Amino acid sequence: MSFSEVLSVENKTQDQKFTIFCVGAIIQREINGVLCILLQERYKGEDSPESGLIEVPCGKVKVCSSAYDVIRQKVYKETGLTITRIFGEERAYQRLMNGYRVLEYFPFCSAQNLEGNYSISMDFFICEAKGEHLDHTSESLNIRWVPIHTIREMLMNRQEKFYPMVIGALQKFCDAN
Repeated sequence: MSFSEVLSVENKTQDQKFTIFCVGAIIQREINGVLCILLQERYKGEDSPESGLIEVPCGKVKVCSSAYDVIRQKVYKETGLTITRIFGEERAYQRLMNGYRVLEYFPFCSAQNLEGNYSISMDFFICEAKGEHLDHTSESLNIRWVPIHTIREMLMNRQEKFYPMVIGALQKFCDAN
């Protein structure tokens, strides 16, 4: 391939749009003997059609950031909780080779948005956290612990109230518990 052909390929790549990589936290806590998950409502501004949809804490992964670090940062920023455990993190492995540092990890499940406002791919992790959650932040409203039997009912009867990216992860979690 000639130098001009290489430049042509690079320029085409710069014009392309790519999927945004995100992580989400399914934070579980037993409250009075009942297993609950922390849910919140998205807030992306008054005019956003996504504002008000139910979700779990989640966020975009910045270049060269660890998925685990982002989960900890986003959960604290969006809820005020401190992550104490990310299930599967103990099996994660960092490989240093040929100038690369690769984090190999195993999420609970993954989802990819193929159409909609923007293209994202999200890895979900089951987590535990300590502390008391905030009522709201600049990115989330109505932060609360919800029993999984209530979440099952909500997913069956009011699925449209959820941010579509989280539905499969919540269903899988509820099915496993």
